[in-house]
Amino acid sequence: MGEKVMSKEMDAITRRDFLKGSVATAAAIGIGTAGVFSHASAEMIGPNDTINAAIIGIGSQGGILLERAVKIPNVKIVACCDIQPSHLKRALDIAKGADGCDDYRKLLERKDIHAVISAVPIAMHAPIAIDALRAGKHVFSEKMMAYSIEEAKHMARVARQTGRKLQIGHQRRSNPNYQHACKMIRDGLLGKVTHVRAQWNRNASWRRPVPKDSTEELTNWRLYRKSSQGLMAELGSHQIDVVNWVLGEVPCAVVGIGGLDYWKDGRDIDDNVQVVFQYPGGVKLTYQAICTNQCDGATEQIMGTKG
Repeated sequence: MGEKVMSKEMDAITRRDFLKGSVATAAAIGIGTAGVFSHASAEMIGPNDTINAAIIGIGSQGGILLERAVKIPNVKIVACCDIQPSHLKRALDIAKGADGCDDYRKLLERKDIHAVISAVPIAMHAPIAIDALRAGKHVFSEKMMAYSIEEAKHMARVARQTGRKLQIGHQRRSNPNYQHACKMIRDGLLGKVTHVRAQWNRNASWRRPVPKDSTEELTNWRLYRKSSQGLMAELGSHQIDVVNWVLGEVPCAVVGIGGLDYWKDGRDIDDNVQVVFQYPGGVKLTYQAICTNQCDGATEQIMGTKG
């Protein structure tokens, strides 16, 4: 499940449900459970007033978020920011009447903006989120939380210090199918969960064509270590989050191996990974992501004593 799933899920949500944080994600970073927009509504303006929001980064995922955000009653996208002209033009065609800019810092200077959606490459998650929080904005930032553990901790500290809400967009948390499955598993449908197997297999390079107004590093940032943490961050984080959610705990040990063994095209991240995680309760999660065969695609298989 990927961006298409998220686009369908967000069609039916309401103003207060939009970008609503999951309990587990919010608790993990220690800043509460209310969604970014619902918190802005409750604290910053009246219940019948408009929430002014801005979006930073309008690539593939940012475009999906923007298309859904403009349909939510009482939420108005007033500004869009992207350094790529074609992305910005597309955003302004979607968010009619919004202002456009190519420097997010100008956007953060505006006092009329209550919340910010950030859908930029992972290396920019922490700098933009921290700047936005310090500017008094609530922040929804796409997953993975940050490029490094220290950056993630810094984001959480600033959210606490400023009293603003910071929410991380693990999209499966908003998927009714996953919500229902998680409840059934926690209610004992599978008995005691003992093992989990997950994968994201594809037979493709993960490379995208470079538009005339962009560069290789901007378009294919996922393929380079300085701007990406590779398959585990961009794909595996979705599925590991599901397991953490179902089990109510995080791994205590991990061992893995990977390599850049097939796509010799200038990238410097691995094109395959194999990992085993151990959880405090004894559950083992085996995970793989490969770019040379799409057998069984993207799946999570949770195994218990009853099923």
